[in-house]
Amino acid sequence: MAPHGDGSDVAEEAIVADAERRPISTIVIIIAMQTEALPLVNKFQLLEDSDSLYATPGMEPKIYSNEVYLWFPKGVPWVRYHGFYKDLHINIIWPGKDPKLGVDSVGTIPASLVTYASIQALQPDLIINAGTAGGFKAKGACIGDVFLVSDAAFHDRRIPIPVFDLYGVGLRQALSTPNLLNELNLKVGKLSTGDSLDMSPQDEASITTNDATVKDMEIDALLRLTVNLDTGSSCRLRSRSFKGPVIFLKAVTDIVDGEKPTAEEFMQNLAAVTAALDLAVTQVVDFISGKENCLLLIVQPFLWFSDCYDALDPNGNITVTFDINECSDSGYVARVTIQNYYQYRHVDKPGWQLGWTWAQKEVILTMGGAFATLQGDCSNFKYQTPIPHCCKQDPVIMDLTPDAAPENRSEDCCRSGLLAAWAINPSMSFSSFEINVGNLDWNNVQPPQNLSLMAPGPGYTCGQLVDTDPTVSSAIGGKRHVQVFKTWKSTCTYSSFLANKKPVCCASLSTFYNPTITSCPKCSCGCREADQSTVSCISDDHTLTQSDIVNSLDMVQCTDHMCPVRIHWHIKNNYRDHWRVKLTVTNYNYAKNYSDWNVLVQHPGLSQPARIYSFNSTMLPTVGIAVMGTLAEEVALLWGIENYNQALLRADEKQVGSVTTDILLAKDSDSFTLRNGWAFPRRIYFDAHYLLGID
Repeated sequence: MAPHGDGSDVAEEAIVADAERRPISTIVIIIAMQTEALPLVNKFQLLEDSDSLYATPGMEPKIYSNEVYLWFPKGVPWVRYHGFYKDLHINIIWPGKDPKLGVDSVGTIPASLVTYASIQALQPDLIINAGTAGGFKAKGACIGDVFLVSDAAFHDRRIPIPVFDLYGVGLRQALSTPNLLNELNLKVGKLSTGDSLDMSPQDEASITTNDATVKDMEIDALLRLTVNLDTGSSCRLRSRSFKGPVIFLKAVTDIVDGEKPTAEEFMQNLAAVTAALDLAVTQVVDFISGKENCLLLIVQPFLWFSDCYDALDPNGNITVTFDINECSDSGYVARVTIQNYYQYRHVDKPGWQLGWTWAQKEVILTMGGAFATLQGDCSNFKYQTPIPHCCKQDPVIMDLTPDAAPENRSEDCCRSGLLAAWAINPSMSFSSFEINVGNLDWNNVQPPQNLSLMAPGPGYTCGQLVDTDPTVSSAIGGKRHVQVFKTWKSTCTYSSFLANKKPVCCASLSTFYNPTITSCPKCSCGCREADQSTVSCISDDHTLTQSDIVNSLDMVQCTDHMCPVRIHWHIKNNYRDHWRVKLTVTNYNYAKNYSDWNVLVQHPGLSQPARIYSFNSTMLPTVGIAVMGTLAEEVALLWGIENYNQALLRADEKQVGSVTTDILLAKDSDSFTLRNGWAFPRRIYFDAHYLLGID
C-alpha cells in the first residue's frame, strides 16, 4: 500500500493483474538464518554460487542475453544458492554471517540490502520472504504455526512528531493472494517488526496498537522495497523496479506473551519449527509450479503443524480450578479440579500430572485424592506432626487409583489420571483432589505459578492461574447455595506439534469400482531408513521378542507410511439412496493398546440420518463453525463399545490390531451427489489427531 498517494488501490490492482498475466519462472527466497535456509537448499537441490553474482568495484557488471545484471558487491557476506526445481529457477539468498562475530546477519538492514541487490541482479518474478517469528497467544498463535502475513508495521521506531509518527510506524499491506490462501489452507496474520528479539513495554504497547499476531526482525524493510520500489536513480547501475508478487511466510518459534523467556524458547524450537516453515515454502513453490500431483504430500504434513486451534472444537481446553473452601492464619484448604472440555480428546494412561511453582514458601501439609510424586526436603518441619506431605517448591501431583484406601480419598477422585472426552462421557471428564496448604500468611496468599500439565505426555500449554468469581455450589437439594472463599482458574490448550515431532496416524482410501488403493502418503509419520530421526520398525517376517517391546515403546510394523495407526475408508456399495462404507482402524504399534479410542469423521452425507454398526456414535454440533472459510459440514464422533471393541489392541507377530464398522450414508439430492458431495470424508481424526491423506 502506497503511503499516502491517491490511486494506490488502482496501482496495486495493476500490479496484481500484471503479476497474474506474467508467468513465474524466477523465484527469489530471502531467508535470514542459515538454519532456516539449508533444509530448503537440500530440498530443491540447489548449489552455492561462488562468483557469478559478485564483481569488483569499478568493473563493468556482467550482462547476460536477457540483460539481467548479475552483480553483488565484492566482499559482502551474502550467499546465493540456486538451481532449477520443476522448471522454476530458485534462488535462495541468505545475508550470511557477520564477518567479525560469526553470527547470522539478522535484522532489517541486512534484509533490505540483500533484497534490493537481488532485485537488481536477478529480476525475479516472485519474492518469498521465509523466516521464524514470535507469536502472540492472545491472538491465537501457537508454536509451529505458519502465517501468511497480510500487514506489517514497525513497533520500535518512535518519532513523536506529527506525520513522522505515521512514517515511523510505517504500516504496509502485503499483496493479497486469495487463491494461494484458499488452496493451501494457510493462516493469515498481521505482523509487527523491529530490530530486537525481546520486547520492551513501549514495544508491547505499539504491537498491541498494530494488532499483530506475530513479530519478527526483517519483514517491514522488505515490504518497503518490494511494495514501493520504483526508482529511476542516477546510480551507476540502472535501477530496476520490482512490481511482482511478494509472499511473506513466518513460522512461530516462541510465544511472546507466554511464560518462557523468548530467547530460551526460540533456541529450543528453532530446528523443529524450521521444518514446518520449509514445508510451507515447498508447498507454495509446488502450488506455483502447477504440479498438482505433488500437493498431497506437501499440504498434509504442513497442516499437521498448525493444530493449536481446532476449528471443529473451538472451545476445547482443560481447565484447572483451585477452590479455597477453608482458611486459617497459616494456610488454606483447596479443592483442585481438572476438567476436560475437549469434545474428542481424552487423557489416556498413564494419566495426567499437574505441576506448579509456589509463589512463596508454601508446603503441602496433607492431600486427599492425589499425591505429590516427591516429598522434598522437610527438615525445617521435623518437629511437626505429621510431617508435611510435600515441601518441594515445584511439586508434581498425580491421581490415585480407584482402589485407593478410603482415608486417602476425596470426592470425585482416584481415576488413575484418566479423563474422558467431554462429548463421550462428561461424568468421567473431570477429576478432583483436596490439598491442605501451609506455611504462609493468609493475608498475603497468592496463586501457584508456572502451571504445567502432562496429560499424559507433553503438548499442553497452561496460562497463569487468575482470580475469577468464586465458585458457587448447591446444597440441601438445591435450596441452599454455598460459595467458596476464593477461586483461581487456568486454561490449558493442546498442540500436536509440541506433543509429537511427527504425525501419528494417516488415512487410506479405496472403492468397489476402482482396484487402485490410495494409500497413506509415503513417509507420513517417518521413513524406514535407519537413522535417529525415524521411528524404529520391525518387518513382517521378524520374530518379535519381549525385549523388542521393552526396549522400544514406539516400535511399529514396517510400512511405507510408518504410522502407528491407519484408518482405511472403503466404499463397498453404491445404492440408489445410500452408500455403504467400511471403516477400519488398524494399530501397527507393537507395544501400545489404544484404550477408549475415538474417530471423528466430517462428511457431507452425515447431514442425513446415518446408520453406524459396531461402534457407539454421536453427532457433534457444527452450527456457525467455519473451517477454512466455509461452514463446517456434519461431524460424527465414533468410539468403541464397552467390553467389545473399546480397546484397539496392539499388533503382534501374527497380525495387526484392528476394529471395524460398516456405515450407511443416506444420499440427499441437494447436497450428496457426485458433483456436490463425494462419498469420501472431508476430514478424519483419530484420538483428536488429524489424519494425513484426506484433503
